[in-house]
Amino acid sequence: MDHFELAKKVTPWGSQTRSKSYKRFPDNYPRFIDGAKGCHVVSGEKGYLDFISALGPIILGYRDEYVDSYVLDQIRFSGNLF
Repeated sequence: MDHFELAKKVTPWGSQTRSKSYKRFPDNYPRFIDGAKGCHVVSGEKGYLDFISALGPIILGYRDEYVDSYVLDQIRFSGNLF
């Protein structure tokens, strides 16, 4: 069973939010994202621009180096206390 079929079995609409349901996008839209940086996402061997921006909260893009560095510093300092 592939990831998409499993997701449909265990998660309503195969997604955590109805607005990202497979029923909302064309059949050739990527179902899973393997990686991301800035506004670019990768699914399998294809790259895409993320025009949906994770439903809006991703204003800095994915894996912003400044934010990642700050978060890692805080984790090193206090563990998972936050």
